[in-house]
Amino acid sequence: MLEQIVRDYFVFFMFWELIWKAMALWKSARRNELVWFICIIAINSVGILPITYLLYDKFFREKFAKLIQKIRK
Repeated sequence: MLEQIVRDYFVFFMFWELIWKAMALWKSARRNELVWFICIIAINSVGILPITYLLYDKFFREKFAKLIQKIRK
C-alpha cells in the first residue's frame, strides 16, 4: 500500500515537472534567453524554477516594458 502511494506521488511530480519545464523551455527558447534555457534544463526543482521564470516573465517583463515606453514619451 505504501509503495503504491509513493509511486503515485512520484508519477504525479514527474508529470508536474515535465509540464512546467516544457512551458518554460518553450518560452525561453522563443525569446532567445539562453541563460534561462540552460538553467531550466540543468536544475531539477520539481517545477519551482520553471514556474518562477513564467511568473517573472508574466508580471515583471510587461510592467517593465510599459514603464520604459512611458519614460521614452
